[in-house]
Parts: sequence; C-alpha cells; structure tokens
Amino acid sequence: ARYGAASAGSSGVTGATASLPSGLPTLNTAKTALEWSSASYLSSETYGFACQLKVPDKSPTTSVNAFFVEIGDWTSSDIADRHEALVVAAGTVQALTNVSVDPSSVVVGETISLTMQARLATAIPAAGSLLVVSPSNYPLPSSCSLTTLTVPSTFTSTLTCTVAQGTLTSSAGTTDAIEFKIKSSSGTIPKGYYQFQIATKNPTSTKTNAVSGTTTCGYEQCWSFFSLYGDDTTSLDVKASAAGYAVLAAMGHAALAPLSEKQRISLKQTRR
Repeated sequence: ARYGAASAGSSGVTGATASLPSGLPTLNTAKTALEWSSASYLSSETYGFACQLKVPDKSPTTSVNAFFVEIGDWTSSDIADRHEALVVAAGTVQALTNVSVDPSSVVVGETISLTMQARLATAIPAAGSLLVVSPSNYPLPSSCSLTTLTVPSTFTSTLTCTVAQGTLTSSAGTTDAIEFKIKSSSGTIPKGYYQFQIATKNPTSTKTNAVSGTTTCGYEQCWSFFSLYGDDTTSLDVKASAAGYAVLAAMGHAALAPLSEKQRISLKQTRR
C-alpha cells in the first residue's frame, strides 16, 4: 500500500501533497472497512491512499455499489462527532447478471418457448455475440427462432439467433449440448437488460433438477451465458449460470370423475 505524497516517488500517491498522518490503516473485517487511527489533518493538504483490491465476481446486489469515506467517529450517534463524509460510486463489475431461463412447458419431448434474460455490463461489438449453452442432451432444433421481448432504449437494431451442436464439460465428462448464439443484425449490442424467447424442444427423456453443491448454478441442470468479443473464446463479461428445470413425463390420463345425485346436491352443484 502507498500513502505518501506524490513527491515521495514510488511510495507516494499521484495528486497527494502530504503523507497520511496516521500511516497505514487497520482492516475491520466485521464492517469491511479500513480504519485509520486519530490524527490531525490540514485542509490545505491533499492526502491519498493506494492499495491492491480484489474485484468481486459481480457488482453487489445486497448493498450500495459505492465506497463511503467518513472523518470522525463513525460509530457515534452524535452528529457533532461525525465531521465529514463522502460517497464515491464504484464502477460496474464486468460480469453478466440477472440471467434466467423459463420454459413454457416442462413435459418431455414438448415443443416449447424458452424465455431467457441477461443483463450485459459491457457492450458486445458487431463481431461478438451472447452465447447461451444448454444442459446436456437437449435436441438440436433445425433452426433458431427468436422473439425479442425487452431491450435497452439504446438498442436500435434487431436480435438474431443461430443454433449449433456444442459440448458441455462437467464432472461426468463431455456430453452434447446446444449453443444458441445471439447477435445484432447490424452494429453492437449495447450494455443493459435483454429478454427474449427462443423456440426449441425439451429432451426426449426425463431429467431431475435437485439442488447441487458441485455446479455453477446450484442445481443439477445449468444454462451457461457467455458474452463474447468475437472469436468465440474471449469473454467481455464474466460468464453466469442460470438454474435449469426438471423435465417430467407427461400425465398418462386425466378426467373429472362423475358425481352421483347425492354428491351433486351436497356440493350444491347444478347440472350446467
């Protein structure tokens, strides 16, 4: 870490005119905070601090995405003890978020509409794509039919889709998977929230989807989302996984049982 004036060279901080009076801070892990001991600061000086920081997997969703700087006793309930404060907005972590896959039916072998969504932190260039990879053993559609539901106001083009047979590598080995490649018909895909539907089919055999501690989505069946620069290997945003769904056998037979006259009367049913 560095906390010296810029004139200190390699140990200094660009823009700082004086070293921090209290030197290095201590780490308060309970409050995820850096705390400096009491010291006197001059309004005529500019102080600085620089250190390495590990970027999280995604921007926080349970707290404000910002850094808070306070001078004074921040644990005090007396406002007079809390002299100054500043909120510094943190940048958006380059990671895909809000990904999900919702089927119109979970019956084995059914032709379905999959409603997919994702939020891009980084715009995808014209040569790039949003790639969605299915769990193992999904049938390959003859074509990719996409219906756009929601896009950012900055997106003025059209989403297109191609589909191909891919591979899925897991602890069980490498199996067949389906790759849906989403592109812009012209230009870039701006950052923001996207929701669209893709027509496809459910697998021809049933699938369970129990909670799992060994997958990226927390369930047995995972759909993977990738934001690609253009060469199908370079990622723009950190990939994300969405929980899949169980594929169930169709119900063999269902019907309403006829009511006897006594049952009809007791239930106050008419003959309509």
